[in-house]
Amino acid sequence: MLTLFRRLWFLIFASWVVYGLWMYQYLPENIIVHFNIQGQPDGWGTKKMFFIVMYLVMGLLNALFYALVSSWLPKIPEFMVNMPSKEYWFSTPELKAKAYHQLRLVLCSAGIFLNSVIGLVLYMTFEKTLDPTSLAWLGSSFAWLALGFAGLFIIWVFILVRPPKKQANPQVPG
Repeated sequence: MLTLFRRLWFLIFASWVVYGLWMYQYLPENIIVHFNIQGQPDGWGTKKMFFIVMYLVMGLLNALFYALVSSWLPKIPEFMVNMPSKEYWFSTPELKAKAYHQLRLVLCSAGIFLNSVIGLVLYMTFEKTLDPTSLAWLGSSFAWLALGFAGLFIIWVFILVRPPKKQANPQVPG
């Protein structure tokens, strides 16, 4: 599952990068760079600066985050790891290895989630810049959509890192 999540993360990241580079030619010099809580544009800037910040910053953050998932995570000292049921997960070497695997899944899930949000924001930015009347349906529901997806992500994280249920001792027939 980890390999699938890594590939999905990369695919979503690559798709918004390619989409943005393709849309660059169609955008005017000044574009929307910020939305308020109702999903309405309230900040504008040059497309060149937007792309430099968006692609440089987000590309570097993705690379660092991916490196953390790929190789740095097991090197983090145990006392710095914060997760539910930590005593259980770090009680044996086998469970500790599984814990780091589960944490990799959580971080990959975060990469998928964050890149999906970035893709949605890019889509909104480009659509609203090219046609201010587009996405009128989104309006204030954007914040609720983002909160809903964040809630689902949090539930997913707890599903990934919860310890298995304790097995009841089987009754010996007498």
